[in-house]
Order: sequence, then C-alpha cells, then structure tokens
Amino acid sequence: MKKSILILIAIPIILFGAAKYLEWLKENRTFPTQELALDNILEPSWKPTEFIETVTVPKGQYSYVFYYSNFNGQRDYIQLAEFEKVKNGWKLVTIAGVGFLDTEINYKYYSHSGGIESGEEYGFVNNDVVTVKRGSHEALMIPVKNKKIWFFANLTDDILKERLEFVDEKGNVIARF
Repeated sequence: MKKSILILIAIPIILFGAAKYLEWLKENRTFPTQELALDNILEPSWKPTEFIETVTVPKGQYSYVFYYSNFNGQRDYIQLAEFEKVKNGWKLVTIAGVGFLDTEINYKYYSHSGGIESGEEYGFVNNDVVTVKRGSHEALMIPVKNKKIWFFANLTDDILKERLEFVDEKGNVIARF
C-alpha cells in the first residue's frame, strides 16, 4: 500500500519536472551559428530558404540575420532574426518581417518596416538611393534583387530624434522624414 502511494506521488512530480526541463531547454537553446539556429526553427513559415546577410553589431553581443522564407506560403518574403551571443553560442531573441520583395515602395524612395522600439530600424529603398542617414549615422545597405534593405542597429533616443534622410549618388537628399 505504501509503495503504491509513493508511486502515485512520484509520477506527477517526475512528469512536472520533465515538463519544466523541456520548457527550460526550449527557452535556453543555443547554437554555434545563427544559421544553424534558424535551420532548427519549428515554425515552417519562419524557416530560411536562402540567407542574405548576417550583421554583427560592433560590441558583438547581438547579431542580425536577413533571410528569405516562404511566409504564409508566399515566396520572397524577407525576415530579420535577432540573436544574442551567450556563453554557449547564439540564442534566438526574435524574428521580425521586413516584407515581401515585390511590395511597392509606398513613397517615391522609401518604405519603412518597423523596429524602432528596440533600437533597430530598417526598410526597403529603390536602387536610386545610395545612403540612408539619421544625422551623422549611416545605415548598412544590403542589396536584394531590385531593391536594397537599409538597416540601423543600436539606435538611441538622441539618434532617433534626427531626421531620416535618403541620399542619391550625387549626395542630394531626395527624401527626408
């Protein structure tokens, strides 16, 4: 009788412990490379079909991977994955959509895709834009087919107060927001 009671008490404790361990493992899963981490994503629409560019910010704690996926079954959707460098490798922080490559640019030179809440800002521009600036800070420009992705990382509140400028090859500001 005592043995049966002990078994009945032990089973839920073991199951609870196993569930907590699996939850911890899922949250703390790290990989040696960012690309390997993306290849192990469980959500099929977030899985990469082709990698575009990996950007590591100067202090090296965070890295950003731009890649194509088949989001909602549609081709040529560009996503941005943010990674944090931890003791055992790279940990996925978040994934955000940049947009479909065939999306029309809403303004003549500019389309914003979000991200300013966390210090990143990015979007698409037509090929006649050579540089995107906020004050003296220049965005990284990543060519993709018939457009470019512009990307800022580690933006502070002071930098975000500066106007966003889109500059052509002659140095002329062709759009300012």
